[in-house]
Amino acid sequence: MSEEGLLVEVIVHGPSSKAGKEAIAKKVASFHAQMVLEYISRLHCPKEQKIALVDAILEQIREDNRKEKEGESLSP
Repeated sequence: MSEEGLLVEVIVHGPSSKAGKEAIAKKVASFHAQMVLEYISRLHCPKEQKIALVDAILEQIREDNRKEKEGESLSP
């Protein structure tokens, strides 16, 4: 065994149908949102600042979705 540890190769077969891909995308988005909320909850700041941060994130998502629907480029 090397210093880096044991290497394992994993092969993942994702869904091929549009519905399957959408379902996976929703699950990934839900997991990501949960991780963001957990991270924010652990921040050492007042509850009001945490709420403001979540509100700002939601507003950015809404703005990005609006731009995407209108065909504009998204912000970095």
